Amino acid sequence: MFRAGTSGKRGGAPAKQLVCDVPKQFWIINLDDGFYEDIKGPVVHLESIASLPMRSLWEGFSDKPWDGPPPLNAKGFLSVLFEATANPNLDPASQSTQYTEKNVFLIAKRFCSMRCRFGFHFLSLDCLLSDRERERFIVFQFKGGAANLSRRIRRVHFVAELLAQFDFATEIAGDTLTARLEEGSEKAFMSALRVLGYLVMHTRQLDMIMEDEEALATRRFQMLEDMLALAAREPLNLP
Repeated sequence: MFRAGTSGKRGGAPAKQLVCDVPKQFWIINLDDGFYEDIKGPVVHLESIASLPMRSLWEGFSDKPWDGPPPLNAKGFLSVLFEATANPNLDPASQSTQYTEKNVFLIAKRFCSMRCRFGFHFLSLDCLLSDRERERFIVFQFKGGAANLSRRIRRVHFVAELLAQFDFATEIAGDTLTARLEEGSEKAFMSALRVLGYLVMHTRQLDMIMEDEEALATRRFQMLEDMLALAAREPLNLP
């Protein structure tokens, strides 16, 4: 479905480029009722998106601007440099489809599926905000990075510890984290999506400082404070 919408070939729902204030390109594929109206041109504005899970996720995306890469110490720099030279998939000229996929959302009014690359790590999210509580779910996956394997593994544990504060069940395999949330109230799910949106934006390049305990403690405190504030916010009231 993702390839059908972004390949430029006829057939299926063509992807629209999202016009937004986040400095990154996103493409949106409307599966059914994800837009308020029929969009004729090649772009779509955020205000035209009726997908409740995507708009909730976007609140976390855009809540606070990313501070940029953390300051690197010598070990962190050498780790990234070694991985970049040893791993051909991190070469920007690489034609590996895993590393050149567009950042895409598949949406409907109560459904969102996201596949994105942020820096050198990769994210996927699937969410259904069904009218029936027992059918609601979020599955979030986080993997990869530019540093060595040890630092990437420490980063997914760092992310898992944060998500555990918001009732996510987490599984870790190597440098891949899978987090799940099932059932629960619609308000709780919208809070969880805002938290995930924030994490997507603010975990970039943190693998570089995973051996600096002081920097990690400072970052953990700030991120948790921001995430708790987002979780407590009143949910969107889309028509």
